[in-house]
Amino acid sequence: MTRTPDVVLDDLRGVRREIARGSDFLFDAEVKAENAELAAQKAEDLAFFANEGSVDARKAAARLAAESELTQALVARAEYNRVKAKIKALELEQTSLQTELKYMVGEGA
Repeated sequence: MTRTPDVVLDDLRGVRREIARGSDFLFDAEVKAENAELAAQKAEDLAFFANEGSVDARKAAARLAAESELTQALVARAEYNRVKAKIKALELEQTSLQTELKYMVGEGA
């Protein structure tokens, strides 16, 4: 199937819609990641103060006690980074489509 300028333009419009939606996803993912990191730090701090022994032993026990929260924070940060990567990929696709459309128009397609 030969791509026409109308098809490329439709693709370009779709990509632009996705990019526009991406900023909302990015904001939500960043807030979720920040909240998860704060919760993990709080859980670790509370566990540190609740334990007894040397500082190193308390740190180790706190890290073990906050393992679930730390994992959730790691996953939330990964989701945030994935949204950023998806937006970047969409921006590259947009540039590619714009170039393709410009070439087509220049060739009189």
